[in-house]
Amino acid sequence: MRGHDVRIEGLRFRGPSNGSRSRNLPGVSGIDVYVDAALGTGRNVVVTGSEFWYWTAAAVGILNYAGPSHMTRDQAGLISATRNYIHQNARDGLGYGITVGGHVYALIEGNLFDRNRHAVAANGQPSSGYLARHNYVLAGGYTEDGTCNYWNQHFDVHGSEDDGYGGPAGEYFEISSNTIRGEQGYCIWKTRPAFMLRGRPTLGAYFIDNVAVHNDLDAAVALKWDSGDTGYGEDHAQFNFHAWGNAFDRDLSLEVAVAGDLDGDGLDDLFLANGTGWWYSSAGRTEWRFLQASPLRLSSLRFGRFDSDARADVFTHEGNTWKYSPGGVGPLVRLRDATAAPSDLLFGDFDGNGVTDVIWTTGSSWYLSRDSRVAWEYLKPSGKKAADLRVGDFDGNGADDVLGHVNGAWYTWRYGITRLEWEWELLNSALSSSMSSLVVADFDGDSRDDVAQTSGSGWRYSSGAASGWLGLPGAGDLPVPYRDIRLALVGRFNEDNMADALRFEMQWTGSIWAVPNLAALVGWDGIQAGFRAWTWPGIFMR
Repeated sequence: MRGHDVRIEGLRFRGPSNGSRSRNLPGVSGIDVYVDAALGTGRNVVVTGSEFWYWTAAAVGILNYAGPSHMTRDQAGLISATRNYIHQNARDGLGYGITVGGHVYALIEGNLFDRNRHAVAANGQPSSGYLARHNYVLAGGYTEDGTCNYWNQHFDVHGSEDDGYGGPAGEYFEISSNTIRGEQGYCIWKTRPAFMLRGRPTLGAYFIDNVAVHNDLDAAVALKWDSGDTGYGEDHAQFNFHAWGNAFDRDLSLEVAVAGDLDGDGLDDLFLANGTGWWYSSAGRTEWRFLQASPLRLSSLRFGRFDSDARADVFTHEGNTWKYSPGGVGPLVRLRDATAAPSDLLFGDFDGNGVTDVIWTTGSSWYLSRDSRVAWEYLKPSGKKAADLRVGDFDGNGADDVLGHVNGAWYTWRYGITRLEWEWELLNSALSSSMSSLVVADFDGDSRDDVAQTSGSGWRYSSGAASGWLGLPGAGDLPVPYRDIRLALVGRFNEDNMADALRFEMQWTGSIWAVPNLAALVGWDGIQAGFRAWTWPGIFMR
């Protein structure tokens, strides 16, 4: 590409390697952007929302076209790669997600990288650099043959010497607010670096506010003037390297929840808060897709519909103010001021108007905030708190009810659509006194919510929370790691009306069940279908 003012969006680019990593393959990139800073070509170029895989050189290459004319770091946003899924670009000796050449800059933001030789690389030539922000780098990767079969780093900057080590190394590099997995060990004491810098940038290299699984900065970053250097205990000043605000030894890849329908396609989606951003997987079937930058984690978030559109929204509180993000992508919008802690709140559409309401359980009384905006309305005295209750539409009338255990029985507390009043109603004898063991969803597709729990090596459910326990066909003898239904991600992930369940694929290590570094989702599809299992090979989520 030698033009300017170009936007490439929503396309899939498959390269020629077909998974081979042979050095004999010619180096071919999915997109090359050629920049002539003097003529203004290669400017205002956006590559976004696309998928790139099997490219032998790079998914996206950003290259200088006309000698010494150059960009500055303030112009990095003129060439941007954002919100792309970039994976399996891994030819030996090449194999990059995004490359940046001499005299050019790029903004690299909100991308998902997996199983590339390097996610982002720069050749270290003069007046060059990149700003890599809010990307999610998964654990996949490959080893290089040779000493120890070493693992390649995720982010890379070459030095200008002939072997790529030593000397000047470009101008300015910023790796900030990324979440980086993949710390595979080799040579007994080495780990795969998040970032390797092989020379001295004239303006510096900055590693800031990242969340990494590596034990510490020394393990995460390798500064190497020579290929034989260890990459440990380096002199940061020699490399003009700076780091602060990073969180290490932190793996948030399992901070996943069912958020409701974030993208408006009628199916439930998965939501991930990975420490630097919010991501979602549409119906649990796609790769992680960037929603927005945020350090907020699941413990401070809730989900519901806080406006009138068809998408689910993300709720949080800042100080004493409730706010929500429309669809998880919009900026936070004020709902109201309130001091109640999220752990004391129940969220549901209790009056059936399509907007999420909030019940505050104080330990002595309940209060209602309609549409999560209206001032507290006193409801009733009760010592039951949110952790002792469950929310669902157990009678199928379109409004949510509150289920609680009272004196050996299950009662629902519901808003009477015709009577316009709140009241308790006996629903069933208590099949379990532990409300924390119950998962709420419509398991039989009758438009009423049910409750389910683990039973022995399988699962069972009560239809509408009003029947006796019924078995879930096909879930009678689950492998050990899948038996606790509370750890499953339960939602409606396909077009039928029955609840489905997802878990990350597990592996037996010989003594324990463990989540591997590379894990696809495994799921069970609706009880009337016999809880048949399905997996989605090739979609790696961790």
